[in-house]
Amino acid sequence: MAAAAKLMRLALNRVQKLNTIQPPDRAADETAKFLSKFPTKCMEHEEPVKSFCADHDVLICDVCALSNHKACQMVMGFTEASKGIRSSREVTVLENGLKKMIEDYDKMFKEQSEILTNLAEQEREFVKAVKQFRGEINAILDRLENSVLAKKDNYTTQRRDTVKDHKQSCKTAMTLLENYSKELDRCYLANDNEALFVSMKKTRAVMDKYETQRKNIAKAPKKVSLSFVANNGIAKFFLSLRDFGDMKADTSVVTSVPSGNGATTERRTSKGSLSSAGAPPLSDRKFSLISLQQFDRRMSSSSNSLQTSERINLLSSDDVKSEAFKTNLSLPKIESSVQMLNNDNLPKTRRPTHVGDVSVFLESDTEMPFITGITFMADDHVVLADDANKNVKLFTHAFFPVAMVALTSPPRDVAPIKLQQVVVTIPTEKALQFIDLGKELLLRNKINLDFECFGVTCFNQELYVTSGFSSEREIRIMSLSGEVRKRIRPGIVDLRYPLYIAVDPKYKTIFVSDYNHGVVGVDTNSGELKFKCKDTDVHGYYKGITIGNKGNIYVCTWNLHGVSRVHLDGRGLETVIPMPGKEGRKPHSVAFSKKSERLVISLCGGKRACLSVYRYQ
Repeated sequence: MAAAAKLMRLALNRVQKLNTIQPPDRAADETAKFLSKFPTKCMEHEEPVKSFCADHDVLICDVCALSNHKACQMVMGFTEASKGIRSSREVTVLENGLKKMIEDYDKMFKEQSEILTNLAEQEREFVKAVKQFRGEINAILDRLENSVLAKKDNYTTQRRDTVKDHKQSCKTAMTLLENYSKELDRCYLANDNEALFVSMKKTRAVMDKYETQRKNIAKAPKKVSLSFVANNGIAKFFLSLRDFGDMKADTSVVTSVPSGNGATTERRTSKGSLSSAGAPPLSDRKFSLISLQQFDRRMSSSSNSLQTSERINLLSSDDVKSEAFKTNLSLPKIESSVQMLNNDNLPKTRRPTHVGDVSVFLESDTEMPFITGITFMADDHVVLADDANKNVKLFTHAFFPVAMVALTSPPRDVAPIKLQQVVVTIPTEKALQFIDLGKELLLRNKINLDFECFGVTCFNQELYVTSGFSSEREIRIMSLSGEVRKRIRPGIVDLRYPLYIAVDPKYKTIFVSDYNHGVVGVDTNSGELKFKCKDTDVHGYYKGITIGNKGNIYVCTWNLHGVSRVHLDGRGLETVIPMPGKEGRKPHSVAFSKKSERLVISLCGGKRACLSVYRYQ
């Protein structure tokens, strides 16, 4: 019996040499009946097997018995070979092993299905990362292009202003010299020698003056030819790259691989390749892009500093944490359109509730108030700069009038200096006026400036003043005594008409509302441009600016009709207080109170005598 069992076991171990007709997918009993109808054939001669060769442990056909196994001593029929096989444990062991193998293959089948699903997901993430990388490269190229165009704009603007000045000087000279010519003719015809003498001397003096001016204009360059000199280093850098990036598939994951006997063994796959046989699950594979700071520096440098041996790789996100995604304040000149923020993954902006409109018209006012500057004091009192009535007004936290002081010229903006002191800009006088608050408003010292001031704020006991619509186009940092500490002039392309101003201590950034260029952010220490945001779809105008709830930046926008939040991550402007422009509701200046969580907006047009009050619930 033992010999027969051994013979059957040897026959089963060689079953891979047989070619069995595959049945359709049916139940087990139907499959057995189906297989019984078809004989098992020899793979070498395609003949039905008839006997068993114990010497070679193989089922053979008649052709095999007469050829290959003719000299074999232990060739027997199936009846003799299968004696006692039913009562042995081999059938049970074989059946259990077969079931276990089927279970292992079923498990591996499901695992392979999960691998395919995960592979498709990783493929999408990989393509998304590549597209994002391409977008950031495009952003760098756009910045380089804008830098070149900015140089052109600065030159052409200055050149245009100079030529316009020369043109106006020529027109003025022609008119004045023509008048002197007529006066000289009148004196000559009047036979008045004294008048003629005086007229000649005056004419000679004017001619000498304008002759000098004429020579200066004549020395100025005439027509100019602008040409673009391309930075060939950028093209050489791209041509030196072999591909857009490398791919790294991290497959060094310990996976459980089912073995043939039902036990599991651990296997560590090699890195660097994706093999189809025995590939581990891809759930831990992640692809991301390296930081573009090094790439940005190389793109901005000259062609001599390009190192072609460096490569831009796609690395595992566990290995690289890009600094470029922390805050876009590190990226200059970000211009973005107004976007609808309906994505659930993005943080929602907290919107204030409209409390109502408050009239700021006083009995002493002779004109309808036009509030161009607002500020909150530490005790939540409100100070207003009234341009139309040339005064400064003080209201309580409930907007009851306390006091008023008249000025000789219209004020423009107001900012707190101390607990009971504010400073007001007076553009027409080119001066800063300090005012003490109390039951009465008292005028204190006045600082005379050499430029037409507009917006003002105080930070770290220093005054930050903007030049408004004047030709200086600067932000001036001054001491409280009027000593000039720094002048910030980014250029006409970035800062044309700086109006209102606020300083954010969190980012150490000066935020300025430029009438044409939107919101501009400048570093408080270096004075370099850090941030720029405006609506590129609609040509809008920008007025008051403040730091509001949770440190968010808010700006008054015209043509966009409302107060917008300035997103510092490149998402652009988001309108949080819409004002369709009806009934004269057009925002001009804005202020925020940390104590009462209120946002107060002054209006233009028919509603300019009112303040619109909003509160964060």
